[in-house]
Amino acid sequence: MKITVFGSTGPLGMELIKQALEAGHAVVAFARSIEKLSHLTHERLDIIKGDLSNRTEIERAVTGVDAVISLLGPKGKIMNTELSDGVNIKS
Repeated sequence: MKITVFGSTGPLGMELIKQALEAGHAVVAFARSIEKLSHLTHERLDIIKGDLSNRTEIERAVTGVDAVISLLGPKGKIMNTELSDGVNIKS
């Protein structure tokens, strides 16, 4: 199975990636800050640098996968609307 993970740079996202790879799955990790994933290397891991405001990057991350898991969530006080804007991209 091939899985895309949004929220891949958080503690839960990194653990999910690790466990999915150990279970034999292929993983696409979508991240704004790919340097946070630099310690993760695996032949079945693809890391896509992207932003929730960019529909093309999101489509690239989910094309050809079997499942999409979102672990997106706020951290601390919310100072912007990036998360809510990202899930409301219009066609």
